Amino acid sequence: MKYEFEVIECGINPPSLQPSMYNEEMVDGQCFYIVSSGPNNKGSEIALEVATQEKYYPKVWGIYNIFSAHFEGMEHPNPNQQFMYDSTDQSVKSLSHPEAVLFEGFNKNLIVYKQ
Repeated sequence: MKYEFEVIECGINPPSLQPSMYNEEMVDGQCFYIVSSGPNNKGSEIALEVATQEKYYPKVWGIYNIFSAHFEGMEHPNPNQQFMYDSTDQSVKSLSHPEAVLFEGFNKNLIVYKQ
């Protein structure tokens, strides 16, 4: 049995494996979205979204859940899906709760936590 292969593209980061959606750098003070790369890195319509109400409402603990939701797109900005990098304290903050930071919990879940 004999096999023949044709190399179509080669490299450390071949273009066909790069996300085709929004390939942007994280810039200090500029908002960004956390969107699933989807199957085959071609993008999807799923983004991380921060809850508007506290997890333990009516108690005030400063904890907001993060869940996946339909990506509204950059054309229809949703502050609950927007995040911003702050280089002064090297944190990622939610635009809907600017006083809170993105935080990985003990059980590996993501939340937004008020400092």
